[in-house]
Amino acid sequence: MARRRISCSLAYCALSVLAAMTGCQRQDDSALASVRAELEQLAADVKRLDKMVTTASRPNEPAVQPAVAQVKDESAKSAAEPTKMAEELAQVKKELGEMKTQWNEMREKWEASTEELVKLRKAVSLLVVSGGQPSAEGSQPRLTGPRRILPPPIDAVAAGKKAIELYDENKDGKLSGAELDKCPGLKAALARVDPSGAGEVTAAMITKRIQAWQASHLGRMAFACWVTRNGQPLKDAVVTFVPEKFLGDQMQTATGMTSEPGRAMISVPVSGSEPQGLPPGFYRVEITKPGDSIPAKYNSETIFGQEVAIDVGMMQPPTFDLEY
Repeated sequence: MARRRISCSLAYCALSVLAAMTGCQRQDDSALASVRAELEQLAADVKRLDKMVTTASRPNEPAVQPAVAQVKDESAKSAAEPTKMAEELAQVKKELGEMKTQWNEMREKWEASTEELVKLRKAVSLLVVSGGQPSAEGSQPRLTGPRRILPPPIDAVAAGKKAIELYDENKDGKLSGAELDKCPGLKAALARVDPSGAGEVTAAMITKRIQAWQASHLGRMAFACWVTRNGQPLKDAVVTFVPEKFLGDQMQTATGMTSEPGRAMISVPVSGSEPQGLPPGFYRVEITKPGDSIPAKYNSETIFGQEVAIDVGMMQPPTFDLEY
């Protein structure tokens, strides 16, 4: 009995404990469910954040790939830019080199043509003044016609000194500015007398130029010019080429009269079958017209001058325009 009572007591205790445990279990289940729900929510948030991080760190994702591709393309272009510029610069240098070569070739041809033209003019002038014909070899004219006309016997050294003596007002041994205005024939030839372009002429320069005329062996050459008044042809005007005084007394004055178009052929006095023309020299150009009061600056105090020489461009005759 006692044993049964003890068993019952134990059973009762066990039941009590079980009941108590059952109650606790129910309370724990409720708390556990709450915790579980929170954990599930937290897991969901972690999963969502993990997805965002994964998406941002993966460049192959569609949303990020275009931007990444653009950055790569720009980087490639920037890296290739110096190479491209170097290639373009090399091409430009190559083209400039080719242009320089072509220009040099053209210059050489032009210089050769100029030399041939000077030789041709000299040969033609010799034929004109000598009345000769080309020799069998065709290299020099055969002087079988009228006597050959030689250049005037100008003393080149004395002429240079005389020019300085006559016009060098400030006594600096050279002519420039207003001093050259007083000898327009020399002023007209300034570019050939003073190739440096300094605008100053010395006695030695004048001497050298006269010696160049004499070296051409040209005694007389045909010469024409145009005369206009305010741009319109001036008919029946008398054009006189007066040698500059410092050239000496061996030089002759040459004249001509303008035609309807204003053109005049200038020549020294000739006789018989002598060809017309005038010798190389520095000339003052004076223009007058009967019945017309042409200002003195075009005749007695002329501003016009002209050099006559074989290397002076005669293919285009000079024009003297009178403005009055």
